[in-house]
Amino acid sequence: MIQPLSEIHYEEISAVTQMQLRQSEWVFFTSQAAVKPVLAVVPRTIKIAVIGESTAQAVRGCGFDPTFISSIPIKEEMLLQWQQEYPQKSTISYPKSQLANQQIEQLLSDKHDIYSFIAYTNTQPKGSSQEIHRLLRTGQIACVYLTSPSAWHRFYPLLKKYPETDLTILTIGETTAKAVRKRGYEAIIKGKWHDR
Repeated sequence: MIQPLSEIHYEEISAVTQMQLRQSEWVFFTSQAAVKPVLAVVPRTIKIAVIGESTAQAVRGCGFDPTFISSIPIKEEMLLQWQQEYPQKSTISYPKSQLANQQIEQLLSDKHDIYSFIAYTNTQPKGSSQEIHRLLRTGQIACVYLTSPSAWHRFYPLLKKYPETDLTILTIGETTAKAVRKRGYEAIIKGKWHDR
């Protein structure tokens, strides 16, 4: 059974944002969610930096090739690696959700011109909390797959009401796993689960 913790709603990409995208040398993707709508409006010449291989696959699925793929799918690592490989001043567009922090802007704005914009909103589907509550209460959840820290932040308040619950927590990557571990739970990154 699949019970979503997140729902993605795409924002309209304004004429001003489209102009900024056309003027940018780079677009940074830290999530697959923004890839399709943004790549539909960027010039073919734009350079694309992605946080990891999953996001790179989404970019390729839209007919583009990433210029830079972070070897470690964590924002800080992505930025460090990218700056080492591309130290010159640049213009960057950064599509994100309303939940994203200002980390990229803060780390890059002293040397680069960065334009961030909300490309999508990440919300909790109606009724999902009640259904997950019921499934936890009746012991029907053996495994949960989390694709973002926000999904964990939505799931954790429900899980902590059932401390005896024994389940496997899979995550899409290290950033989400880190959020889970911070609360004292074990998290297995999806790619490493098959190695067990």
